Amino acid sequence: EKVELKRQLGVLHGVGICFGLIVGSGIYITPSGVIQNAGSPALCLVLWSVAGVMS
Repeated sequence: EKVELKRQLGVLHGVGICFGLIVGSGIYITPSGVIQNAGSPALCLVLWSVAGVMS
């Protein structure tokens, strides 16, 4: 008898994948804007940390 995994994705899984792709791509696009507006690398790290805790 062969054991196989059940292949099933629901709506919640699809929403999670789409959300992860959108947020993940934003991580690579927005750092330059944050650094330009923050003024210093240290403040940029603080802002990213605060935003990470909030989200």
